[in-house]
Amino acid sequence: MEEIRCPFCGEDVTEAISPDALLTCPRCHVVLLLTSDEDEGEARVRNAVSGAQNIDTDDVQVVVVKGVTTRDGHHLHLIAGWNPEETLRVPDVASILGVSRYQAWRYCTTGAFPNASKGRPSRRHYDTGIWLIPRKDVQRFLLTGRRSERREDDENY
Repeated sequence: MEEIRCPFCGEDVTEAISPDALLTCPRCHVVLLLTSDEDEGEARVRNAVSGAQNIDTDDVQVVVVKGVTTRDGHHLHLIAGWNPEETLRVPDVASILGVSRYQAWRYCTTGAFPNASKGRPSRRHYDTGIWLIPRKDVQRFLLTGRRSERREDDENY
């Protein structure tokens, strides 16, 4: 049996996922479904994301991985869905990329996420505001392979 990985972030969801049950990836929070019926499964994922994000089902980005082998030897489709316009914060991006918060913040400040913007100031970020990063920028970042290794001095951030 092969590992079943989230198509968005690569997290191993083999033990957590079961056929025909919706699952949210613990790392990147996209909606996942393992099913034999691709069309019905895609509709279920679109409805789940659109309901949670309050967007139209046509705006949900869906990826289908065909022929995933389950623990019991069945070949099913893994369907993942997310809102590409969803705004993420630095801690979320750090978790998805598997880097420190400081490294994710550095990616923001160096332009790795071209559509990222500063939100309104908060208590902790009263002078600058917090970074708001569109999920589509994180997806592009993952697809282009722009990653750096986590440094030991990043651990405290």
